[in-house]
Amino acid sequence: IISALKAGTEERLSFFPFSAVVGANTAKKALLLVLVNPAVGPLLLHGEREVGKSTLLSSVHNLIPSIPVFSINYTTPENMIFHGANSVVERVSGGFLLVERINIMEPKTAQRIMAASKQFLFTLLATMNDEDAPLDRKIADMFLMVRVPRVSDLEERIEVIKRVREFRENPQAFSSRFPAEKRISKRIEGA
Repeated sequence: IISALKAGTEERLSFFPFSAVVGANTAKKALLLVLVNPAVGPLLLHGEREVGKSTLLSSVHNLIPSIPVFSINYTTPENMIFHGANSVVERVSGGFLLVERINIMEPKTAQRIMAASKQFLFTLLATMNDEDAPLDRKIADMFLMVRVPRVSDLEERIEVIKRVREFRENPQAFSSRFPAEKRISKRIEGA
């Protein structure tokens, strides 16, 4: 339910490299903009199911390894998000909170997360599937919303399938084929 992957505190999981994501150029630019200047956020990536929204947001773990990044979804219990000294909102302070399918989360929970982002100074990065329930208008108005389109070019679609398969077979070997990841990370740190 929760990925607490602050560098050096827990086992490092493998995430699909940002630079290996095919297409989604507008969403990539928006994500980089928010990583460099969090005041631009919060950011909401929306589109059809299975277009790579979550994969793209998860790549943040690779791009900012020294900054806290936590991932939750609509099933994460409120007590884990908000209560206690070990709550997600306290642990993510100064970092980024990734929320999967925020539009099917209880609206009051989403509103509390938005309020907590100001109190604990973290930036919210979220996804939603357009075919699911609409996002509460008050919440939607707070986001920079970017649509992630489906890859329509046949050759690009084949490349997406090939890359996903290769990543699943050997994440480290696959990721090593994308050295731009480290350059992008250094540029974000230096901004």
